Amino acid sequence: MTEARKKVWAAYELNALGVDLEEHAVTLQRFSTRPVATAAKPLAAAPLVIRRRR
Repeated sequence: MTEARKKVWAAYELNALGVDLEEHAVTLQRFSTRPVATAAKPLAAAPLVIRRRR
């Protein structure tokens, strides 16, 4: 493949990528404006279960 064809191919791929991103622009915008997730609360220790012998 010649250098000119490689450049044309690269330009085509970049254009295709841009079109794909345009299709999802609303979703990407929605995710970018979401509030930052807060840290999860630490788990409470489970009570010990005492088993009786039978």
